[in-house]
Amino acid sequence: MRTIRQYPFNIDDVVIMRFPLGGRVVHVAMEGDSPTMWILIDTDSTTIVMREFYIVKTDSPIPNYVRTHIGTFQEETADNLFVWHVFD
Repeated sequence: MRTIRQYPFNIDDVVIMRFPLGGRVVHVAMEGDSPTMWILIDTDSTTIVMREFYIVKTDSPIPNYVRTHIGTFQEETADNLFVWHVFD
Protein backbone atom coordinates (compact mmCIF):
# COMPACT_ATOMS: atom_id res chain seq x y z
CA MET A 1 0.00 0.00 0.00
CA ARG A 2 1.25 3.50 -0.78
CA THR A 3 0.93 6.17 1.88
CA ILE A 4 2.59 9.37 3.04
CA ARG A 5 4.38 9.26 6.38
CA GLN A 6 5.91 11.98 8.50
CA TYR A 7 9.61 11.91 9.32
CA PRO A 8 10.62 14.56 11.89
CA PHE A 9 14.32 15.45 11.98
CA ASN A 10 16.78 17.67 13.82
CA ILE A 11 18.33 20.58 11.96
CA ASP A 12 21.93 19.60 11.30
CA ASP A 13 24.31 19.83 8.33
CA VAL A 14 23.53 16.23 7.36
CA VAL A 15 20.36 14.33 8.22
CA ILE A 16 20.24 10.57 7.70
CA MET A 17 16.82 8.96 7.40
CA ARG A 18 15.67 5.38 7.03
CA PHE A 19 12.59 4.53 4.99
CA PRO A 20 11.43 1.97 2.40
CA LEU A 21 13.24 1.82 -0.94
CA GLY A 22 11.63 4.09 -3.52
CA GLY A 23 10.41 6.62 -0.96
CA ARG A 24 10.02 10.14 -2.33
CA VAL A 25 9.93 13.39 -0.35
CA VAL A 26 6.73 15.26 -1.19
CA HIS A 27 6.88 18.10 1.35
CA VAL A 28 9.15 19.73 3.95
CA ALA A 29 7.83 22.06 6.66
CA MET A 30 7.78 22.78 10.36
CA GLU A 31 5.17 20.88 12.33
CA GLY A 32 4.97 22.60 15.68
CA ASP A 33 8.60 22.92 16.77
CA SER A 34 9.89 20.04 14.62
CA PRO A 35 11.16 20.21 11.05
CA THR A 36 9.46 17.37 9.21
CA MET A 37 9.60 15.63 5.83
CA TRP A 38 6.53 13.95 4.40
CA ILE A 39 7.63 10.98 2.33
CA LEU A 40 5.56 8.89 -0.07
CA ILE A 41 6.39 5.25 0.67
CA ASP A 42 5.22 1.76 -0.21
CA THR A 43 4.43 0.00 3.07
CA ASP A 44 4.77 -3.38 1.35
CA SER A 45 8.46 -2.74 0.58
CA THR A 46 10.70 -4.83 2.81
CA THR A 47 13.92 -3.10 1.74
CA ILE A 48 14.86 -0.20 4.00
CA VAL A 49 17.38 2.35 2.72
CA MET A 50 19.34 5.11 4.40
CA ARG A 51 19.31 8.49 2.65
CA GLU A 52 21.38 11.56 3.40
CA PHE A 53 19.84 15.00 3.19
CA TYR A 54 21.81 18.22 3.49
CA ILE A 55 20.34 21.15 5.42
CA VAL A 56 21.62 24.61 4.45
CA LYS A 57 20.58 27.97 5.91
CA THR A 58 20.01 30.89 3.51
CA ASP A 59 23.30 32.69 2.71
CA SER A 60 25.39 29.69 3.80
CA PRO A 61 27.76 27.99 1.34
CA ILE A 62 26.43 24.91 -0.46
CA PRO A 63 28.98 22.13 -1.07
CA ASN A 64 29.59 21.30 -4.75
CA TYR A 65 28.49 17.68 -4.30
CA VAL A 66 25.01 18.77 -3.15
CA ARG A 67 22.76 18.81 -6.20
CA THR A 68 19.00 18.32 -5.92
CA HIS A 69 16.83 20.76 -3.98
CA ILE A 70 14.08 18.90 -2.08
CA GLY A 71 12.30 21.70 -0.25
CA THR A 72 12.52 24.82 1.89
CA PHE A 73 11.07 25.50 5.34
CA GLN A 74 11.08 28.31 7.89
CA GLU A 75 12.01 28.06 11.55
CA GLU A 76 10.78 30.86 13.79
CA THR A 77 12.48 31.45 17.13
CA ALA A 78 11.80 34.14 19.72
CA ASP A 79 14.49 36.33 18.13
CA ASN A 80 14.76 35.33 14.47
CA LEU A 81 13.23 33.73 11.42
CA PHE A 82 15.52 31.22 9.69
CA VAL A 83 14.97 29.84 6.21
CA TRP A 84 16.44 26.37 5.65
CA HIS A 85 16.89 24.50 2.35
CA VAL A 86 16.94 20.71 2.07
CA PHE A 87 19.03 19.00 -0.60
CA ASP A 88 19.43 15.37 -1.60
